[in-house]
Amino acid sequence: LFTKNTKITTFEDSFKNCSSLKSVTIGNSVTSIEENVFCECGALENVLIGSRVKKIGINAWHRI
Repeated sequence: LFTKNTKITTFEDSFKNCSSLKSVTIGNSVTSIEENVFCECGALENVLIGSRVKKIGINAWHRI
C-alpha cells in the first residue's frame, strides 16, 4: 500500500497471482485500487470494499 496525504492506494500488481489469498477487506482509508492488484487470485472468495474507494483499475479482479 502507498500512503500520500492520508490517502491510501494499492500498487499495480500488488497481489497478482497470490494463490493463497482468500479474503480481502479494503478499509475506508483506501481511495484507489490500481490495475491488476488481485488479478489471477483464484482462491479469493470474499471482498469488502470501503466507501472511499473512487477508482478501480483495469483488470483489478481479472481471472478470480
